[in-house]
Amino acid sequence: MAFPLQYKKLRQTAYLWLEEHEPEHPLVQSDKTELSYHWGKNFFERHPHLNRKTPKPLSLQRAIHSSKGVVDKFFEEVARVKKEHNIPAGNIWNIDETGVDTIPVVSKVVGRKGKKSQMIVSGEKGKRTSVVVIGGDIFTPMVIHKGMNVQPAWLTDAPPDSLVEATESGYINKETFCKYIDCWLDWMQETGKLREKHMVVMDGHTAHTNNWAAIEALISAGIQVVLIPSHTSHYLQPLDKNPFSQFKFYWNYHLEDFNRRNSGKVLNNESFFQVFNIAWHKGVTPHTVRVGFKRCGLEPLDRTMITEEMLEVSTCFSESLVLFRLRFGCVSVAFSVTKFPTIPIFIPGFEPLKHKLMHSCYASCLCRVRSEGGPTSCCSTEGHPDCCCCQTREGEGEDHSSCNCNSCPATPVFR
Repeated sequence: MAFPLQYKKLRQTAYLWLEEHEPEHPLVQSDKTELSYHWGKNFFERHPHLNRKTPKPLSLQRAIHSSKGVVDKFFEEVARVKKEHNIPAGNIWNIDETGVDTIPVVSKVVGRKGKKSQMIVSGEKGKRTSVVVIGGDIFTPMVIHKGMNVQPAWLTDAPPDSLVEATESGYINKETFCKYIDCWLDWMQETGKLREKHMVVMDGHTAHTNNWAAIEALISAGIQVVLIPSHTSHYLQPLDKNPFSQFKFYWNYHLEDFNRRNSGKVLNNESFFQVFNIAWHKGVTPHTVRVGFKRCGLEPLDRTMITEEMLEVSTCFSESLVLFRLRFGCVSVAFSVTKFPTIPIFIPGFEPLKHKLMHSCYASCLCRVRSEGGPTSCCSTEGHPDCCCCQTREGEGEDHSSCNCNSCPATPVFR
C-alpha cells in the first residue's frame, strides 16, 4: 500500500463511523474525536491478520519507476547480453558507492528503569566518507575523504593495497571513478580474468554514465555494461541488498566501541581505518556478496526474486508508453515519461473519489511539427512512425492511450 493508514487515523475513522451510524453508543462523547487506545488494541485482537508496523520510507520516484514492466525489461536485457556474449556464471560484477558517518547511530543500551540514559559522542554532526567497491569477486574498495589532497597520515593502519582519494565534496566524481576502474582492470589483467567474458551492472550515477573515459575503458577491455533502471536500485543493486547493510551494521557497532574506548574522541581521517578494517572484513564477504546477487535475481538469473508484492506500490501510478530514444554511437539511452498518480481518496460514508489526471504535453517526435499553438499537423514521414498528432486521428476509433498531446480528445484533464 502506497499510503498506509496511521494507527491514530484508524481510531479517528472508526469514531466518525460510529458517530454517524450509532450516535447513542456509549463510546460516542462530545469531547472526543477518536476511539481509545484500548479499543485499538482489541481491534487487532479481533483481526489477527492485521498488526501495527513502521513502514519503510520510499521516495515518490522509486515508487513510480519500480513497475513490473521496467523490471521485466531489465531482466530481458541482462539475459540477452549474457546469451549474446556467452558470459559464464559468476562473471557478473556490480559497482556501487555508499557512505559512512563519523557519528554513531545510537542503538539500545542497558539502563535503570525510570532514568534516562545518555551517551557522549564526538559532536552534533559527523563527517561523511564515501566508499566505492566492485562486487562479484571482491576487489579492494576505494575510500574517498573530503579534502583537496590525500595526506600520508590518512593511510595509517590501512592495508597495503588500499585505495584512498580526496575530493572537494567527499563524494565520488568522474576522475575518482576512472581511477577505480583503471585499478580494477589492471587487477583483472594481472589475475588473468580478462581472458573470459564479463558483465558490469551499475546504476545511472552521473560519475558512471556521464563519463565516457570510464565507459570506453570497460568496452575496450571487452566488458559489457548494463545500466540499472533509474530509481530501482533498492531492488536491483546487489551491493545494496546485503553487503552494504551488513557493512554499515558492523561499522556502527565498532564506531560505538571506538567512541567508548576513546572517551568520545572524533574519528578523523587518520584513525579511519581502525574502524573500517574490522567492519569491512566482517560485512563485505564472498558470502554476503553472493546473497546480494541472489536476492536481486542476477546470479543465478531469476526474475521471480523480484516478487509482485515488492512492486505492488507502483500500481498506484500509471506509466505512459512514450519512450524517447537518443543514440550516441553504440550507446542507447532510453527515457520514459511517467504520469502523475491516480490516488483514491476515502471519506467515511462515501465512495472513493478518483481524481483524474492532467497530462503535460510531451513531444513524441523530434521533427518540427509543433508550433506555439500546439500540434499543427501529423508527421507522416517514414522516418518518424512514432509521431502522433491526434487532430488527424479524431473520430477514427484508434487507441489514444499512449498519446500525450494536449489537443487529443482522449487525453483526460483535471476537472
